[in-house]
Amino acid sequence: MTISPILPGRLPNTLSGNLLLQNIQRANAALLKLQTQVATNQKFFLPSESPAAALRSIALQSTIERKEQMQANIATTRSLLAVSETNLTVVSDALNQAKTLVLAGLGDLATSEEKQALATEAATLLQSVLDAANTKYQGRYLFSGSQTRTEPFELRGDGSIVYHGDEQQLSSYVDFDFLLGNNVDGATAFGALAKPSSTDVDPALTLETKSPSMLHGE
Repeated sequence: MTISPILPGRLPNTLSGNLLLQNIQRANAALLKLQTQVATNQKFFLPSESPAAALRSIALQSTIERKEQMQANIATTRSLLAVSETNLTVVSDALNQAKTLVLAGLGDLATSEEKQALATEAATLLQSVLDAANTKYQGRYLFSGSQTRTEPFELRGDGSIVYHGDEQQLSSYVDFDFLLGNNVDGATAFGALAKPSSTDVDPALTLETKSPSMLHGE
């Protein structure tokens, strides 16, 4: 028995309509994809559409995200170092003022009341230095090394100052494989771990002490 092919004219109207409808749907889907690509400037929407391009896109996106994080690290580092520099300037100015007070109080040129006022001013300078050394910025103490949640300097009742930080430097990535420190520890900035030194500034006169006239040969 010979089977002849089905001629187009013998296709059922329902099947012809379904084929036409599918063609229209495919055309609409293709048109919608093109419109979406134009609107979003994006060629693919699923990784399976182009696996090689998807891998390149993922690697590029990862690089962009890392670069953005590094830019944030740079901004944070700059702000931390700027605040640290400002407070170190405060300390430097206070030390210069303290030197001036010491010179003003030497000898008998200043009265006891004036010396008491100088001592009060010196105590104020000491507190300003302590406040600057204990500066807290963005939730961390600037000069405590890696102990950022610990107040670095403590003024005790006997007048001594104790350092509770360490000598560790904190760093963050500012570029690929490049770390940059963003803090100055108290030991480096203030010599907090150095051995204390003192000099007797109240010498006593003895029989061997030469008078000013003897020093000038009078």
